[in-house]
Parts: sequence; structure tokens; C-alpha cells
Amino acid sequence: MSPIILAWVASVTYGLYTITAKLIGKYQIKNSYQFSFFSILFSSIIMSVIAYLYGGRLAVSWPYIIFAALATVIGETLYLIALKTLDVSVMSPLFNIRVAITVILSFFILNDTAH
Repeated sequence: MSPIILAWVASVTYGLYTITAKLIGKYQIKNSYQFSFFSILFSSIIMSVIAYLYGGRLAVSWPYIIFAALATVIGETLYLIALKTLDVSVMSPLFNIRVAITVILSFFILNDTAH
């Protein structure tokens, strides 16, 4: 499948996720931490099943995986709390700068450069 099509599917899916998270966080689950827990739990289960079906197995080294999981939990919780108080039209574009922040941090922390 073309990378352009995948990028469009990812953008549409992210938009649907943001709107759904806003509606659930505003009208269904009032506790942001509970919503964050269930959101991460169910998305992790789905990702684990898909990864296993495509050949993924248990990791040999766990420290980086645990660090990434903790960073995801903190980031997702803060994102959902902010999404509960801000409009989707404000929060969604702000969240999209995560790609630029990732590139900048990878350059300074990991000395990663494009070749």
C-alpha cells in the first residue's frame, strides 16, 4: 500500500480518535485517569495481538520498553486531561507538533541525523 494512503488513513483515524476521546471524556467517563487507563489498556491489547499475528514475540531486553510504556502513560494521561478542558479544534493541532518535537529530541538526546 502506498505510504501516502497510509498517511491519510492515519490522519483520519487520529481525527476520529480525538473526537471520540473528547466525547467519551466529556459525557461518559468523568475521571480522566480512569479513561486514560482503559484507553491505554485496550489499545495495548489490540496492538499486542496485531504484533503477534505479524511475527512479534517477547522482547529480550526490557528497560527501554518499560521507559517507553511509562512515557506513554504519562503523555496519554496529560493529553486526555488537556483534551477534557480544551476544544478539539485547539488541542488537535497542538498535538500534531509531536512529530517535530520527536525529531528535535532525537537529534539532541540520541544524536540521530537523517542520512
